[in-house]
Amino acid sequence: MSTLEDLVIHYRLARATFPDAGADDLAEVILSRLSTDEWLTLVGSRPRDCADDSGGGVRELAKEQVYRFVWAMGQDDVLLIEEEDEDFT
Repeated sequence: MSTLEDLVIHYRLARATFPDAGADDLAEVILSRLSTDEWLTLVGSRPRDCADDSGGGVRELAKEQVYRFVWAMGQDDVLLIEEEDEDFT
């Protein structure tokens, strides 16, 4: 599977498990389920510029990318709900 497919699966699982969680909390849940290799895939070549010995720089960059993904998925959820509401009015 690609990292995008993994993110979609993790997003759906996290959203189902924590339906009231905000984007930041969902990003943390998803990030905790991804491997370090997947973090590196998310951040591309940037880790060389900012990674520290503990890997914190890579994690923070990956979290930023996951947060953006979660936010975008949340926007799609809102649009789908609005479309469903329009169908019933």
